[in-house]
Amino acid sequence: MFAAARGHPIGGDKTPSHLAHAERLLHWYPGAHVIHVLRDPRAVYASARERDWAGPGRMGVRGPRPLTLWLDWWWATELALRARQARRLDRQLRLRHPHRYTRVDFERLVQQPEVEVRRLCERLGIAFHEPMLHPQVQSSSFLAAGTPGIRREVVDRWRRELPATVAHWVAIVTGRTT
Repeated sequence: MFAAARGHPIGGDKTPSHLAHAERLLHWYPGAHVIHVLRDPRAVYASARERDWAGPGRMGVRGPRPLTLWLDWWWATELALRARQARRLDRQLRLRHPHRYTRVDFERLVQQPEVEVRRLCERLGIAFHEPMLHPQVQSSSFLAAGTPGIRREVVDRWRRELPATVAHWVAIVTGRTT
């Protein structure tokens, strides 16, 4: 992580599955701080579905047929259950590590980047700098380097791209009311 930080004082990793190992990582690295970016699971599913990482496209199935609908429900349920687990871990980590764990709501970060970035800087004890509000993609498997890192259009894209019944199902499984 520090090699990838390229001289910056803080290194990090954004692999979602690492949240399940946050307790161990915090134990191994006493100076570490976990920043958990939590995103609306409907948006996560819409994004994964668009890239064929989940949903019918993952299996090479296209078109409005029963198999496509079933696969959408199956993948959406799997993702929703992982989102429930992430929320459970969020509650546990906030209680156990109040000074070393911070949750950031993705939607709030994208809609109010300055407020959230300043909050994070204060929490981490680092100075805020204006360029932090204009990050660019450095390394990504699906976005070109230099692409703006904060893109407001992705916040509610799921409303246009997911079938309404699938979006509603994800909300039910994850306990979201909005």
